[in-house]
Amino acid sequence: MESGTKPGLQTQLILVLLLVSLMGLLVVGLVGAQTIEAQFKRMIAKNARNIALLVAEHPEIKKALSTPKGEEIIQPIAEKLRRETGVKSIIITDAEGRIYSHPITYELGTKFQEEEEGKVLEYLPQTKESQTIIGPSIRSKAPIIKDGVKVGEVIVDALVNEIQSTKYSLYGKLLLAIFAGLLVSVIAAAVLARRVKNIIYGMEPSEIALLLKQREGIIESIREGIIAIDSDSNITLINSSAQKLFGIDKDATGQPLEPILPGTSLSEVLRTGKAQWDVELNIRGKKFLAQLIPIYRGQNIAGAIGSFRDLTEIRAQAEQMTGVALYIDALRAQNHEFKNKLQTIAGLIQLEEHEKALSFISEITSAQQSQISFISKRFKNPSVGGILLGKSSRCAELGIEFSIDPDSFCSELEGFDNLSLIMIIGNLLENAIEAVQKLPRERRKIFFGLFEESGKIIIHVKDHGMGIAPEDLPHIFDKGFSTKENAQSRGYGLYNVKNRVEELGGDIEVESIPGEGTDFLVILPHRGDR
Repeated sequence: MESGTKPGLQTQLILVLLLVSLMGLLVVGLVGAQTIEAQFKRMIAKNARNIALLVAEHPEIKKALSTPKGEEIIQPIAEKLRRETGVKSIIITDAEGRIYSHPITYELGTKFQEEEEGKVLEYLPQTKESQTIIGPSIRSKAPIIKDGVKVGEVIVDALVNEIQSTKYSLYGKLLLAIFAGLLVSVIAAAVLARRVKNIIYGMEPSEIALLLKQREGIIESIREGIIAIDSDSNITLINSSAQKLFGIDKDATGQPLEPILPGTSLSEVLRTGKAQWDVELNIRGKKFLAQLIPIYRGQNIAGAIGSFRDLTEIRAQAEQMTGVALYIDALRAQNHEFKNKLQTIAGLIQLEEHEKALSFISEITSAQQSQISFISKRFKNPSVGGILLGKSSRCAELGIEFSIDPDSFCSELEGFDNLSLIMIIGNLLENAIEAVQKLPRERRKIFFGLFEESGKIIIHVKDHGMGIAPEDLPHIFDKGFSTKENAQSRGYGLYNVKNRVEELGGDIEVESIPGEGTDFLVILPHRGDR
């Protein structure tokens, strides 16, 4: 707003509502604060009275009162209650006023001195504000009655200063509530002004200019390529990331989209008015993952905007994350298995079977190192090695014999879709594990082989489970089909495997003999043979 100009309607409404709200909230706040303070004092007084009555009825205190060295029993009990209840002091005296409990220990055994005039009714509790040595407080007294005779007295003090501190804390909260109410008033005023004005959304020209600059900065800082078109399919916005991704310059702004960049599907979104999320598009020979949404002005479509990300980059990041997850899973399984083996070794040592313990250690060390060494030497691709280590450890946990063909080999597979490969291997091995894990131990066997030959990747997975019924075999790759328990949440593993195999231009074969097991063979082209 320029100097000397009259405040706009929005500013005036905000100031008026702010003033009215402030006055109302202050009145309510002050009345509420006074009410809360009085109520709080009553609550503290009631609490002190209840504590005094509770202490006066304590059986150990009654028993120890007026006995030699009774303070040695009463003092710890009273001090514990004082700390737990948060009062400033709990004083216990006998009928003659001798102190058996006091927060100041050197007062024990002395005569209690009344700090205010007047006597408390002999057998009735009393609570009032008092001026004590420790300061202004709310003092509650209760007689200790034993066999119908008053044998002592309990005095409980709660400092008024602490009450004041709590009161100020409540005032602070009330102020926060007032500010919150003012904030709501400001928001309500802004909404009302916007509805009344209905001009450029209640914004000043300088605010609109700033907003446009901010939007431009945000769009340029996004890594995804952003392209926007108007209702005539002309480009209205293209950020620097989109220029790099598609090889076009900023001069394309204002020109029709399709002749410059066909295949974005933005024109389709403009025509149908339906958003498209996570769609794969082939633009100029490259694959992109796109988010496409229409832009509405009222009920009419005013344009469309799309964000594009190189699918190759996304898959590379997914492969890295998948590899880490696989190694974590392998370590978890190995850790669990290692604990079981340590317990076995500890048991053998306790039984003084030292030779057997050494033999067991040697056996498991040799077997584990042999498996890890074989996988690391024969499988150069980290993701494949990770999933095989994870499944090997999982099989060891479940008591399943996991055999890998000694002739298996896998290179680093540069340029290959490792994420799809891991998904295929993982699903096939998990199916094999589920097929045998509930069978007798001698039948819990899984065989795995992975080979590279003649420009092809060959995956072989075999289990010794119960096999697949002939009538079910033609349907195992159907979406949602499953013969296992909880079938409503299953039936997607083999369906996804088949889809990935077909995307990679490969083939998948399955042979199954009921009662004997199932064989899966996957052949994928590699190095340009797809």
